[in-house]
Amino acid sequence: MNSDKCKSGVTLLEMTIVIGMMLTLISVGLGVSKQYGNWQMGRAASEDLRSVYAAQRLYLSDNPTALVSSITDAKLIPYLANRATPVYPLEE
Repeated sequence: MNSDKCKSGVTLLEMTIVIGMMLTLISVGLGVSKQYGNWQMGRAASEDLRSVYAAQRLYLSDNPTALVSSITDAKLIPYLANRATPVYPLEE
């Protein structure tokens, strides 16, 4: 009777598999986006460190008798490229 007709429809098992795959893709996507944000923060910190290092080298070339331990952020600010203060306090 109904064996000749082709049944069209989605079984519960198929729907469960599709929903599971979608949840997996969403969770992977969220994880990647968080890692990308961390990567951007690390890159910005790296650029800040490079500018501070360049400012230290410029300061020491102008003041060759100065000790490295005596360099403060106030002495480095005029040597920074953008005159910003990328010297951040350490978090504890």
